[in-house]
Amino acid sequence: MPYCKECGRELERDAKFCPHCGTRAPVKALKVPKEPKVLPEAPMKMEHKIAIIAAVVTAVVIIVVLAAHFSGGGGSGGDRGTPPSAMITLWAETPAANTVRLTIRHEGGTMELPVTDLQIMATNSAEGGMVTINGTEMGVGSTFSVGETGSVTYAYPGVKSGDRITVYIIHVPSKQKIFSSSSVVVR
Repeated sequence: MPYCKECGRELERDAKFCPHCGTRAPVKALKVPKEPKVLPEAPMKMEHKIAIIAAVVTAVVIIVVLAAHFSGGGGSGGDRGTPPSAMITLWAETPAANTVRLTIRHEGGTMELPVTDLQIMATNSAEGGMVTINGTEMGVGSTFSVGETGSVTYAYPGVKSGDRITVYIIHVPSKQKIFSSSSVVVR
């Protein structure tokens, strides 16, 4: 239907004037435009999807690597999550019946090892049982420094000179062994 260009009211198809305001109707009356058609979105091409997924995965990997580096995971030895580099010399002796003393010498590597970060595990029975000893029992202060020697003594019923024992020294924060031997001979 046509509409009046002045007042906007509906006109008869053959009207020469608007019956409401008297404005002359144009030769071709104005029509209300139809709603435009909305075209459906074109589906995303597979190549675009793969590119987007690759970009997201790359961003996540970069974030994880940076987070690990700046949170101490990418440091040099003494960081909380990274095992330190340490050269350890260890010997065992039986100073008294049913007793083993482990003497531990820090020969090199990471300059200072916090003793609270160390845990010593050693054989304490002929059946292969293990005792766990905190590093704080070494008697060396709060850090175990290069050139320093500490010792721990523990009970081992029936131990004698010549027995072989297993000893581990664990860096507790990283849960990694910094010393491991299954053939320490008791003197």
